[in-house]
Amino acid sequence: MANSLSTVSVMIRAVTGPLKTGLKKASGMMTAFGSKMKATGRTISRNIGMPLALIGAAAVKSAMDFQSSMVKIQTLVGESSKSVKELEEVVLGLSKETAQSPKELAEAMFFLKSAQLSNADAAAALEMSAKASAIGLGETKDIALVSAAVMNSYGSEVYTAAEATDILAATVRKGMLNAEDLAPEMGDLLGLAQSLGISF
Repeated sequence: MANSLSTVSVMIRAVTGPLKTGLKKASGMMTAFGSKMKATGRTISRNIGMPLALIGAAAVKSAMDFQSSMVKIQTLVGESSKSVKELEEVVLGLSKETAQSPKELAEAMFFLKSAQLSNADAAAALEMSAKASAIGLGETKDIALVSAAVMNSYGSEVYTAAEATDILAATVRKGMLNAEDLAPEMGDLLGLAQSLGISF
């Protein structure tokens, strides 16, 4: 019986020997595979995850800046929530149409509403200002400032946003000026010019 136990023991060892070798080899391969997957995970995280996180953070900041500008229209200009909601829709629609950020357009809208333009006039002025900016006339808010000044000084029934922007474009082109240099000066001069009967 002792002899048969030794034989069984030898047979089990003989049969399990290749199994142990195979398991050891498989274990080494799994460890190597795990290391490669860990490296791949780090690479994916670094090359995809981090940029996506940064894009997400930038989108959140942009949305917060947009909302901040719209809140200023409500609190500092005194617009109702309903009015601000309408203006938000205008700004977001123009953002898609002109590929300008909602934040930039909302800042320009703030200046237009600060000039006490109606929602319709402000929307028209913002649209023209954004389109003029898209073709290189200058920053949207600078163009909007001039449009608001013209419409306030002469009235939107005398000069529409489109006409004010066209005149500004011609002035910039012929005078070799930038809209940003011209905007602050125009705001001061237009009221005086209108009171003296000088057309824009």
